[in-house]
Amino acid sequence: PPPAAARRRDALCLADPTGHADAESARWRAGAPAGRPLPVRLGAMRLLVTGASGLLGRHVMVAAAANGHTVVGVVHSRYDANDTRLRRCDLRDEAAVRALLAAEDPDVVLHCAAQRRPDVVDGDATGARATNVDATANVARAAKAEGAWVVLVSTDYVFDGRAPPYAPSRRR
Repeated sequence: PPPAAARRRDALCLADPTGHADAESARWRAGAPAGRPLPVRLGAMRLLVTGASGLLGRHVMVAAAANGHTVVGVVHSRYDANDTRLRRCDLRDEAAVRALLAAEDPDVVLHCAAQRRPDVVDGDATGARATNVDATANVARAAKAEGAWVVLVSTDYVFDGRAPPYAPSRRR
């Protein structure tokens, strides 16, 4: 297939995902990177799903494949070498993440990988930061370098949901 940048150029267009031009959709559009169209595909995409061995990641992979997308899953600790859809990568290793995205050339990275259990996060703040913050930054930088979009999946354990939208710099 052609490189992701060419696929996106041919199939992306500027769109309002809510279907109406109101204040909420204006705020949504304001979050789009300057000079880049919002991602509305006219055809199948090449998706990279991090956290593919987790509950959410597994279901995202199944749903995306069922909808005609090419899906590659990224796992770390629960790798099955017999599953050709999976790639093993430690997302905390920036060089490994860059190499993975360069090799897989995704249109979109669905970043589902995280340490989500509060007891583990509280017991290992350094490890949790490496997994939830540093790895996410590595994915974002590598995706930007490859021209891929990132969809970040989070949890209500991070923010209380009372005053969205949240700035990246906001504290709990």
